[in-house]
Amino acid sequence: MADRKVTHKYCVQHVTTSGLCNRLRAMAGIRAVAKLKHAEFQLCWQPSFACPGKFEELFELDGVKLILPRQAAIMRKDRACKFFRGRTGENGSTSPIRMYHSHVEHLITAPKFQRLGVGFIRKLQPLKPIRREVQKFAGKWPERVIGLHIRRTDLNSSTKPDKQFFARIDAELASNAETRFLLCCDCRATLKTYRDRYGDRIIFFTKSFNASNPGNGTRRRLTSMRDAVIDLYLLARTRRIYGTERSSFSLYAATLGGIECERIGKKSAQPPLHDGV
Repeated sequence: MADRKVTHKYCVQHVTTSGLCNRLRAMAGIRAVAKLKHAEFQLCWQPSFACPGKFEELFELDGVKLILPRQAAIMRKDRACKFFRGRTGENGSTSPIRMYHSHVEHLITAPKFQRLGVGFIRKLQPLKPIRREVQKFAGKWPERVIGLHIRRTDLNSSTKPDKQFFARIDAELASNAETRFLLCCDCRATLKTYRDRYGDRIIFFTKSFNASNPGNGTRRRLTSMRDAVIDLYLLARTRRIYGTERSSFSLYAATLGGIECERIGKKSAQPPLHDGV
């Protein structure tokens, strides 16, 4: 039930599952709710096989107060605290659209809430060494670069649409032969497939595919979270993005950069700035 008449001193996000960008999308929405409720935002970010990295090892803490799991357990019992712990994803209980309708629909219009959440997304900054890597790599780009996000590790069905990606790339090259493509992927075989087909038209931030992450089989991430953040912020600098169906990574990057995104395999393209609202 919506907590429309309840005043909270704290809004706490306790996240133990989901991947990087679903966590970050939820955080932006919760921070927007906290601001509108005049509450302090606190974050308990626990690594998992889907997101095996600590928040403070990836991002600046500007405006984010980290708390430990034992503190989160205490806060959950505090009536002055609004506790957010649930499934993220595009329609999960902590997705921005669900939080808007549940908590602040009476305070603000959906477009204004959307803009507030997008502001928090764009305010969040990676650590300085990561920003330097992004700037150094992007500084060498040619004039026209389009982003490709192809996720394979834990979305087995996403191995299907290579032909659809090829069709988009071929169309872009037919329009402008000077176009280059930033490939962000988590699979060595995918990199080889696209480089074999398109050669030096494929730009790739060099990374290891042997990261020591938890999990086994198809559920284990092969790349580090640091490299994932670098890819995310590089994608945001491209002209537009062709991304993977069922993955929020592409849309989050498009929101960061204010650019168009089409998720290959979706029946229609979802504008990134409307993501979750």
